[in-house]
Amino acid sequence: MPYAPASSTLTISVVAVTPRLSNFSVSPTVVDWGGEVLHSVYATWDTTTPITGATVIFQWNIGGVWRDVCSATTDVNGRATCRWRVPFTYAGVELPCRSYDVRAWLADYNIYSTTVRVSVRYPTKLNASLDKTQYYPGETATLRGSLVAVIEGGTRPMSGKTITITFWDGRTATVTTGTDGSFTYQFKVPITGGNYNITLSYAGEGLVLGLTVQPTQALRRGLIGLLQEAPPLLTLASLAVSTAGLAIGIANLKYGRRYWRY
Repeated sequence: MPYAPASSTLTISVVAVTPRLSNFSVSPTVVDWGGEVLHSVYATWDTTTPITGATVIFQWNIGGVWRDVCSATTDVNGRATCRWRVPFTYAGVELPCRSYDVRAWLADYNIYSTTVRVSVRYPTKLNASLDKTQYYPGETATLRGSLVAVIEGGTRPMSGKTITITFWDGRTATVTTGTDGSFTYQFKVPITGGNYNITLSYAGEGLVLGLTVQPTQALRRGLIGLLQEAPPLLTLASLAVSTAGLAIGIANLKYGRRYWRY
């Protein structure tokens, strides 16, 4: 049985709106290598209606090339977020001590966000120790230490850097690190018995992180004591950067015998 031809026409209405990316952010904007950054952006039609289920790729300009570091899908609010742990090297480029432009790319519509500038730093490690485990009042103590930048697989000496030493009475002194990152400083211990703290600090400069060496407890007993290592002040992923603490306790001599002051 023959059939006659038939046809039907449908009209598709496409709203005249433009996809856009807004409120792009990266946090933090200064990060240690090994640390984590959070990328966040909103995708909308014009300025109000969320674009859901769209792919957003986050890119860093590394070595003059835009590199895809992570991606995410927009949620019901049009927001896409992803975290990226900053490596020491990426695409053959050592990332620390440089700044990078970062952007979001709405891949399905080939739309880019504005850029955000992010800087990557070296963490630093400051170690210090005293030359003896005990002193008598008024003796000369020798303080030795070193400052290094933490790199992948080890450390790198930091030469020509200023270390500030703050004594128990508020006095300060400075010393400069040598070519191997080490430093030495001598000072007189107090003539009065008691427990005394010393703080060493490196303020950092540029994209280098400054750490402070701070005692975590006072000595209970002893002519002088060295806290061999305090708990880590900075932890980067599996990398723990520990600092040393110093504290001094000196015997008070009275009537020909020693007694302890707490």
